[in-house]
Amino acid sequence: MMFCGPSWSLRNLLIQAHSRNMTTDEYVYIAALPFPYERYGTFGPEAGDQDCDVIRAAYKSVLLFTAIDETLDPTANLSAFAPEWSRLFRTDPFYRNMDLREPPPLPFLATTHAVLEMLAQVVNETVSTIKNFGTLNSGAALAQQFWNRTFQTTTGYISLDSYGDRKPMNSFAFFDGAQFQVGNVSSTYNNGCTSYMQSCLSSGLFAFGSKRR
Repeated sequence: MMFCGPSWSLRNLLIQAHSRNMTTDEYVYIAALPFPYERYGTFGPEAGDQDCDVIRAAYKSVLLFTAIDETLDPTANLSAFAPEWSRLFRTDPFYRNMDLREPPPLPFLATTHAVLEMLAQVVNETVSTIKNFGTLNSGAALAQQFWNRTFQTTTGYISLDSYGDRKPMNSFAFFDGAQFQVGNVSSTYNNGCTSYMQSCLSSGLFAFGSKRR
């Protein structure tokens, strides 16, 4: 079963599933998460939950899919920018239009920040190498300079494939009884890490890890 929703809705679903004996080995629930964010809640059992034991057992049937898993990029430096982004996020005109009980969605801000740096890098490269400045008027010519390369930005690496699509940073993780575990694809077959499937930032490929029985 594919689940798209906040953690508290999944909790209610798992309680009902457990009561109907639908959290045994033949049942798998895939919870999709765009990226870790307060609005989506905390996936997994929480301290003080009266149904903690039920939730802990039921979560063993859950695979957590994260579309943007920042842990896959060791160069990401979002924490350094978070205070300034939060300050700007709470500045007019956004202040009157947004629900500020939550922090800003950092992956969106980081990507926007990185894209501007990538554009500046490509334009500077183009200006320094071309003889005909009319090329700068060609969006298609500039777009090709982004393809099939990795950009180093102040918020981490951004890799684009030969079609100009960003290489994914997503992963699957499972609950080990205490927390969700995600391993490293590069060492999946060497040390038996706990990831089911995870994208590789450098190659853009997916790989399956060790399976839980």
